[in-house]
Amino acid sequence: MKKVKNIALWTVLIIGFIITAFYLNRSYKKVYFRDIEVFVEYGNTNQVLYEEDIKNIVIKSIDSIVGKPIGDVDLQPLKEELSKNPWVSEVEVSPTLLGKLKVDLIQKRPIFRVIVNMGNESYYVCEDGSIAPPPPIEGHPIRVLIASGKITSNQKEMLSNKNYNVTDTASTLKDIYDIVQYINKDDFLKAQISQIYATDNQEFELVPTLGNHLIKFGKAEAIPKKFIKLKEFYRKKINKVGWNTYKSLDLRYNNQVVGSKK
Repeated sequence: MKKVKNIALWTVLIIGFIITAFYLNRSYKKVYFRDIEVFVEYGNTNQVLYEEDIKNIVIKSIDSIVGKPIGDVDLQPLKEELSKNPWVSEVEVSPTLLGKLKVDLIQKRPIFRVIVNMGNESYYVCEDGSIAPPPPIEGHPIRVLIASGKITSNQKEMLSNKNYNVTDTASTLKDIYDIVQYINKDDFLKAQISQIYATDNQEFELVPTLGNHLIKFGKAEAIPKKFIKLKEFYRKKINKVGWNTYKSLDLRYNNQVVGSKK
């Protein structure tokens, strides 16, 4: 008896869903688009995707969308077009019964900027490992760590491949990504480390914000251990002798930091 009741309940629910979908579809055919509403979630980084720019893409993708019946417009091609933007992480496009086209986007979060080829090549590496070009208009500088030096990369090829990700293969970019990810988890390191330089022998040097010294990090190995040593050295030594006492701090040795004074 209980099984029969469950079947009857599910039957009623399914029929109700079908009827609701039918009437919603009829309702959409009677409603016309009258406005475009864009929302961009960009978290704690600079905004790169702007509402007006997104609206312009919508208008170009769907000619004269305002005034068209909602039921006559296929929104999937628009979603695909918006997804092509290298700064877009996620996008949802949906109509409302009030005649609004809702476009909700999540902007990617850049974690470091690569500057190579004498400054002629520049791009961002985002938190998800993807690549994004400098925005057309940078209202305010995106405050992220700068990476430079011997970084072999093909910017044009990377940007043309929507699925390219620096974490997929071993490379200098992957090493920098791993170092930056650790830095960004620590408030002190995030404030203290401003640049990473890749040397000829696939090692890395870090440039601090405070203090006139160079941090010789070495290869992207034992990353947590090296940063723990660095923070301990800052706490025990630098605070006592001054931030400009050393010209370099070498983290490449086991269980110690070798400081070279000026």
